[in-house]
Amino acid sequence: MRLKIVALLFISLFSLSVYSQNWLTAGNSGTTSSNFIGTTDNQPLLFRTNNIQRFHITNDGKTVVGAGSPKYDAILTVRSNAGELGGSKLVLDGANAIANPGLIISTTNTNHYYPSISFESVNWGTTTINQYEGLWHAVPVGKRYSWVIGTTRAMRLTTNGNLLIGTETENAARLKLSGSGGMLAEFTDAGTTAGYIRIRNSGTDYTDMGLEGSGLVSLKSNGTAFLYGNSSGSVNIGSPTTDASAKFSVTSTTQGFLPPRMTTTQKNAISSPAAGLMVYDNTLGKYNYYNGSSWQELGAGASQWTSSGANISYVTGNVGIGTNAIATHKLAVNGSIIAEKVQVKIYGNWPDYVFEKGYKIPSLEEVEAFVHKNKRLPDVPSAVTVESEGLDLGNNQAVLLKKIEELTLYLIEQNKRIEIQERKISYLEAQLKK
Repeated sequence: MRLKIVALLFISLFSLSVYSQNWLTAGNSGTTSSNFIGTTDNQPLLFRTNNIQRFHITNDGKTVVGAGSPKYDAILTVRSNAGELGGSKLVLDGANAIANPGLIISTTNTNHYYPSISFESVNWGTTTINQYEGLWHAVPVGKRYSWVIGTTRAMRLTTNGNLLIGTETENAARLKLSGSGGMLAEFTDAGTTAGYIRIRNSGTDYTDMGLEGSGLVSLKSNGTAFLYGNSSGSVNIGSPTTDASAKFSVTSTTQGFLPPRMTTTQKNAISSPAAGLMVYDNTLGKYNYYNGSSWQELGAGASQWTSSGANISYVTGNVGIGTNAIATHKLAVNGSIIAEKVQVKIYGNWPDYVFEKGYKIPSLEEVEAFVHKNKRLPDVPSAVTVESEGLDLGNNQAVLLKKIEELTLYLIEQNKRIEIQERKISYLEAQLKK
């Protein structure tokens, strides 16, 4: 039995001496492609210093610098020993090496799997720079560079050289921003112009938008400012001096202000005009403004007259000519009036009712008694009334017509009596001749 054990130990020692290789810390020579440092079974290869694991290669070929397992199934994971990703650092220093040091990430996969670099923080999440199939100088047609924060694509640089921020849709703009935020440009120029943004075309023309100091903003064309705005929201065209009482002003000694010009038809077609809206009416040749209810002619003072073609009207008050004692009259005139025709419209009953059946005409005795007492006919205004209140032409004409119609009835009645008397006289004369 002992012989068998000794024989087995001898065979084992012989095998180790044949198949093993001693690697020297001072270097090795005479190695071939069949020599290697590693494992031949399904186990990782570990490297330690001070008996602490510093580096290992997993059984499926992934490399981990530090402790722990590979992250995100990565080929290379760099960790600190303090904890997962905490304090880990990868430094690429090419100062004394190649002319253009850097990190190259490449893939030969053609199934739209793109190389990327991700920066991960426990507190701030993951930031990924994702390049679409190629390097800066060899981007395939139609592909773009993408900068991703977490899972949100924040920025893209297209193959046309256009930069997209917050949007996926490209147009002709070199810089396109979209989203609920804004764009902030800060400048530290110590001159009178604190900073500006310039837009230039392919020629020599350009437009500047910038600060003039003290909160004054200007808009310039080829270096000449034409629009100014201040921090109070006031705007001036032609001068940096804005009037505190005006939101908008124009300054010029060689040019004027030109409002919109249109015909009367076009003016009246404006939908829901605001009170104070002003236009120049080409049809009337006058400035018009909207007073909140109708268009008015712009004059030295506020006009209450409404113009419509060759007609004017005034419906909101009364008019006095030569007098301000208008009272409740629609028109008061202190002086004479000449006209070829005057039409008075009466809204009461016209005295045709005098000829209606049942109308009781006063007797001449009643009229005589009224005249003796009042020194005027019934229904006719007195001299005192006319002197104090004036004469109502329409009502006076109606009263005069009524008296004429009553007088006509008196004449008809008197004529009937005369005819009866004449017949009686003729009869008596005939009797006397017999």
